[in-house]
Amino acid sequence: MKALPKGPIANPGREALQAVVTPEKTSYFFFVSKNDGTHTFSESLGEHNSAVQKFQVDRKAREGKSWRDLKKKAPSTTKNKK
Repeated sequence: MKALPKGPIANPGREALQAVVTPEKTSYFFFVSKNDGTHTFSESLGEHNSAVQKFQVDRKAREGKSWRDLKKKAPSTTKNKK
């Protein structure tokens, strides 16, 4: 049976904390998930909107990857009658 991990969940590691204290200097202002665990970064709103269209709005680009496309199992509401 699967269980929760032994350590804290979502506890940031040393690298994450270091990145907050000393962030990289970049000209990126926006980011969009590519639905594969990676992201694309943009400097302008126009680039960002194009990335949103490509990776989020386009159904084919996110097919089978996005939480939006997960089929939820509806709980059974019918009971067996004898």
